[in-house]
Amino acid sequence: MANPKRIPGVPFIEGRNDYHDSDGRKYAICIHNTSNNASDTAEANYAHRRTDGVSAHLYADADSVTQSLELTAKAGHVGSREGNENAYAVEIVGANGKPRSWWLANVAWDRLGAALAWIIRNDPDLSSFQVRRASVAEMRRNPTVKAFYAHDDARRAWGHTTHTDPGPHFPWDRLFKAVNDALAKLGHPTTPTTPTKPAPTTTEKIVNALPTLRHGSAGADVKRAQALLNVMGYKLTEDGDYGDNTAAAVATAQRKARITVDRVIGPVTWSVLLDVK
Repeated sequence: MANPKRIPGVPFIEGRNDYHDSDGRKYAICIHNTSNNASDTAEANYAHRRTDGVSAHLYADADSVTQSLELTAKAGHVGSREGNENAYAVEIVGANGKPRSWWLANVAWDRLGAALAWIIRNDPDLSSFQVRRASVAEMRRNPTVKAFYAHDDARRAWGHTTHTDPGPHFPWDRLFKAVNDALAKLGHPTTPTTPTKPAPTTTEKIVNALPTLRHGSAGADVKRAQALLNVMGYKLTEDGDYGDNTAAAVATAQRKARITVDRVIGPVTWSVLLDVK
């Protein structure tokens, strides 16, 4: 390698917010979207001067890919220590609401795939990297999982962010095809683009089976949630009535856990109340 910190053939515009990585090691690739329609170059130029602490290793748009941080640097991209220290950050121009057809037509898939394949091929810590999306459960079990994951997956696994990108219609299969095609050209082992989805853990099954509760809900499940909130230090009457006080306590618990504050108890908030790691 001529320079293991930079990807050959990819323009480099140095970002402002590069952080020292204590061991310089990364194991995963985290996918984000920029929530705008700026070009990758414009995003990289902004990253050169932005003051909010946010950064990424790569930016990609419909035509090209730009590197913003050297590969040994740590990016500030998901809020959590687990994600920031262990993953390369990739920002793709777009937004959560974009349909699949838009994504397919507006990303330089071949160039992005080639850049990511080069990283996978040349980083010894990614020698057993799998071109697939990690589950939230395995991310919780193993913060150094060697796979792709979304910003939203990092939120659900480790908290410290409210972002849910790259969105529900992002074409993971197209990304994986681009990466595998590029890896094949490099003579590197590839991963099937349609791997078997890991079976949910017992904990995931339990959490996902719990009812969604919101203001106005009533009954035994609300009473259980109130009891769990009281264990956390809140002083609610355990009457099974999801009223203003319960909603306020849920909002406070969500805020402290750095998850979306919507006053609704769904799977993510149940995980917080049950202290599921």
